[in-house]
Amino acid sequence: QQDTSIPFWVPEISKLLNRRASNDWHLLGQKLGYTPSEIKHLSTKEDPCQAMLRDWFTIHSFSDATSSVLWALKQIDRHDIEQMIHPYVGTLEK
Repeated sequence: QQDTSIPFWVPEISKLLNRRASNDWHLLGQKLGYTPSEIKHLSTKEDPCQAMLRDWFTIHSFSDATSSVLWALKQIDRHDIEQMIHPYVGTLEK
């Protein structure tokens, strides 16, 4: 069953961002404005990046959420993931 509350590419990028790295989901969360305590809480989830992005897409419009995620990925030098998303978003540049 497809989760329609998040874009279909979220589970795929979450797998990559959940891997421990200096520019993983923790840094993405910081760039998106999550507090250290919110990030700590999310880290208890089975899939922390997906939980964070599900929350992000719940509180923002689809286009705002997508463009801000793309912006944050650029800020943390995750061009690999940015490139995975770009084909699906067309021209959502801010």
